[in-house]
Amino acid sequence: MLNIIELAANIERLCVLTKIASKFLIGNVDHICDKLRRHSTPHCRSTFATNPPVFLIIIFAQL
Repeated sequence: MLNIIELAANIERLCVLTKIASKFLIGNVDHICDKLRRHSTPHCRSTFATNPPVFLIIIFAQL
């Protein structure tokens, strides 16, 4: 199973995409962004840059 912490790469871009997606979801988007920002690692930078939509699906599936 993929670890969302290892996938967190471009955190600022992720936060923007998350806020857009939040229009369709109920949740504290700032909390999600802060958590990802704290736990992000350089390793996952390429994963998110390559496929951000899949990354978002994985994150929201974990919520």
